[in-house]
Amino acid sequence: DFPARPGILNYTRYDAPAEAADWIESHNDEIQCVATDIPLARAVRLGQTQRPGLADYPDGRDTMKFLATL
Repeated sequence: DFPARPGILNYTRYDAPAEAADWIESHNDEIQCVATDIPLARAVRLGQTQRPGLADYPDGRDTMKFLATL
């Protein structure tokens, strides 16, 4: 349906950081961005979500490689 939602924000309360990390890991394929100070492999530091680095690809896809195949 148009217009599409620009994004979805979800939150959950947890008792320990490990509980949150386990939940994030089990839903990894459904999550585009994780902003947290919890040490996770693909987490972005709080305040840095709109400052991607050169090796940060949208949805894990190398944009230049994708464009070169068109």
